[in-house]
Amino acid sequence: MSWIEQLQNVEVELVLGDGERFKPLWKEAKRTKKYNTSSYNFIDIIGTLVDRQQPEGYQYDLTLFFTGASHLDVASKFQTSADDKRFWTLIHPYWGERYVQPISIEEDKTTLNTTIFKIQVWETLSNKYPLQKQLSNDRVTELQGDVNLMASKTFEAQIPVIDASLKTTLKESVDKIDSTSSKYLTLSEDFAEFKVKVSKAKSMIDDAIQAPIDVMRSIIDVINYPVEVVQSVNDRIKIAKELLSNIEAIILRKKTKDTIIVYECQASAVVAGMANATMTPNDGDYKLRSDVVNAMDSVRSAYETYLINLDSNQAVRSDVEGGYTADTDVAQNVNALVMETLANIYDYSFGAKQERVVALEEDSNPILLAHRFYGLDKEDENIQFLIDTNNLSLDELFEIKKGRKIAYYI
Repeated sequence: MSWIEQLQNVEVELVLGDGERFKPLWKEAKRTKKYNTSSYNFIDIIGTLVDRQQPEGYQYDLTLFFTGASHLDVASKFQTSADDKRFWTLIHPYWGERYVQPISIEEDKTTLNTTIFKIQVWETLSNKYPLQKQLSNDRVTELQGDVNLMASKTFEAQIPVIDASLKTTLKESVDKIDSTSSKYLTLSEDFAEFKVKVSKAKSMIDDAIQAPIDVMRSIIDVINYPVEVVQSVNDRIKIAKELLSNIEAIILRKKTKDTIIVYECQASAVVAGMANATMTPNDGDYKLRSDVVNAMDSVRSAYETYLINLDSNQAVRSDVEGGYTADTDVAQNVNALVMETLANIYDYSFGAKQERVVALEEDSNPILLAHRFYGLDKEDENIQFLIDTNNLSLDELFEIKKGRKIAYYI
């Protein structure tokens, strides 16, 4: 037996939130870590300055085995203890003692005399998470206002006069924002208010006496409105993603210094709006911990896209006068907003449900499984929730075969 096999026959110890201790066998030892980073580019220096701040908690992938005649009872006890929302203590041969919270748990009983758990956990602080969520939300909203103000000021400073060609580009971008966002505005009063803002922005673009700062403010108002009023965080993120992609396609279709400046101003507003949306959820938005992780990844991805587009269009050193350079104030405010959001959005995961996955031991159907995992309700919402979260096919509405993996949430 190799030293690796010997080590993997050593029991890992887990102390769950309710104090129950488990010592399963294990295999694999994978973990990942991300850093909070900011990147800065300078017009007369080759390369990028990367400012690395504190790391996020490690994410661990655990594969655990409960074996023997009593494995079913032990696995059931483990699942019950895992429902406690307090953090776990993981004592691992490689990593020592770590405080973690589970993101997802998959259970498999299909192997003879063994229950296998595949668990993803996220390292957490041991103390109770800070009760400063509202302060963080207020700070993100404040930073969003700063981003929008700096973007409008930059537009006026860089483009004191809006020529006919740029007016056409601005109106095309407003039209695209209109068509992208309107389909999400299901309430008639929201739709009507949005159309008023769209009409105002177009009118200001055409008005020769309007100050450029007010023109950009009116466009940013059109960008922000749907991202603020649409009910679910998921739809707000969808709007922001579509806006970012569509703005890029229209404004950067013909790249000039002026169009890149317009992109910088409008895209910064989209990124800021998405970040604020993720930090101001409505009741029921973050039902699952995976929802929080997806929101975090969406903000990070949008910000990276924004930076890549700006960086790829920076002027070369020999063309400083006629080429585009990113505005320092806008860049710093967007970075501060994104970092504040990523540092605090994880707090929402403490109230969200954990994912569990089980391989069916026998044929079943949605009604029986909904009753097993959630209990039945008068409106059959639990049945529909199970169908939706598992993407059940038409055939599976009548019979779900043995061995099919079913996700449920607690």
